Amino acid sequence: QYVANARFVILPSRIDNIPNTALEAMALGRVVIGTQNASFDQLIDDKHNGFVVPQNNEAIQTAIETAWNLNHEQRRRIGTAAEESIDRLNPKSASSELSELFEQVATKKQL
Repeated sequence: QYVANARFVILPSRIDNIPNTALEAMALGRVVIGTQNASFDQLIDDKHNGFVVPQNNEAIQTAIETAWNLNHEQRRRIGTAAEESIDRLNPKSASSELSELFEQVATKKQL
């Protein structure tokens, strides 16, 4: 419930493997601030569906200030993009895309 009501979520990890907190926050449409080279850059497109910043205090502070000052529409836009990013990871979505890929490969092999 804390994450669902958060204005944004800060995850200043130095090393991580796409933490559940990031996935959950994004699935709830929250703005996530993560750090570069800690796996967040694999999930977050900076300024589109969250923020990815260098691993230093100044960059993190700037991102916090930026996220805090987003207006409602900007937070909603980023949050919606975050939700859509996570929806693409849903097994139902991913499995249909994978099935289509297998079908394309199988069709090409038969030719």
